[in-house]
Amino acid sequence: MRTISSLMRAAVAACYGGCHTHAYRQKQPAGRFANVPYDFRFPTIERFKSRFWNPDDPRIFTPNVFGVG
Repeated sequence: MRTISSLMRAAVAACYGGCHTHAYRQKQPAGRFANVPYDFRFPTIERFKSRFWNPDDPRIFTPNVFGVG
């Protein structure tokens, strides 16, 4: 069980590192890397409101305000 946990942590760290490196090289603070969305822009109140509560959006899982995933 400990090995699976270590592998999962390594996979998450690799995904985060890949997204961060991709964002830095492309000079795009928001986008997708290997079909994983990322947004490293500073969170604003308007973006938080639109992504946290948006009844017009048909998606169940809306994009994050900040970070990867």
